[in-house]
Amino acid sequence: MKYVIVVCLLFLINQLQAQKKLIVDASGNGNFLSIQAAINSLTDSAVKPRTIFIKKGIYKEKIFLSKHNVVLEVIGG
Repeated sequence: MKYVIVVCLLFLINQLQAQKKLIVDASGNGNFLSIQAAINSLTDSAVKPRTIFIKKGIYKEKIFLSKHNVVLEVIGG
């Protein structure tokens, strides 16, 4: 029974993250200031792709991506 509850909770967390729009903006108008911080907020794997929207700007950082089903998309503004 505990296993079923844990699986259900993990599924719900995964669904909530899939629905949440992750926006990176170096000027502070998004959810994250850095791309790596947005990546780190994701679970390690997911069934559906998760998109991180990156507003145009200069991001001086090294990215380490070991998560599954992650899409990085640059958006205007």
